[in-house]
Amino acid sequence: MTATTLARRRLLLPAAALGALAAACSPSSHGAGATGSAAGSATGSVGGLSLDVQDAFFSNDNPGTSGTVMGLTSFSDACATLYTSKRVPRSSVAMSFQLITLADGSLSGPVTAPGTFSLLTAGVSTGEFGVNWDTIDASCNDTSTSATGGSVTVTAVSASRLEGTFDLTFGADHVTGSFSASNCAATATSQGDPICS
Repeated sequence: MTATTLARRRLLLPAAALGALAAACSPSSHGAGATGSAAGSATGSVGGLSLDVQDAFFSNDNPGTSGTVMGLTSFSDACATLYTSKRVPRSSVAMSFQLITLADGSLSGPVTAPGTFSLLTAGVSTGEFGVNWDTIDASCNDTSTSATGGSVTVTAVSASRLEGTFDLTFGADHVTGSFSASNCAATATSQGDPICS
């Protein structure tokens, strides 16, 4: 899998991988269409690598993708970096989320209210999620590990911010944390794929 694939992947329920390498935008020095600032934390590691969260984003405007895409990254100003500058930094780590609400057992769309989301087809009434732990090394080789269990809880949602916590397992690895993600408007109009540099 290339860095481009990693940054543009889409979650297709119930089996395929998760979309859009996670990122958010800081309020300074961001590109056109990028917005916001964000915060988050991640305690634990996957494959021996931890994530020192520098940014978080979410978006409901993702062509070809159902639900809300959200992510936490080890690099700052990531909304502009990924979607305006079209760059995926070397030696980076990200958690990429997709949250899909359910209505009467059917996929409904983006997150619109607080609730708890369970892994894919676990049958929880509020909604389902997929999460990947994505890494790119110094040589631009990428690795993606999918969550195997746990939950994501959204505690507050608005047009500009998504807040909550997560408690996830990736096989034998365990990661917990929180997010206060800002809207990354650039995902709606971004054209072309980012490259690793």
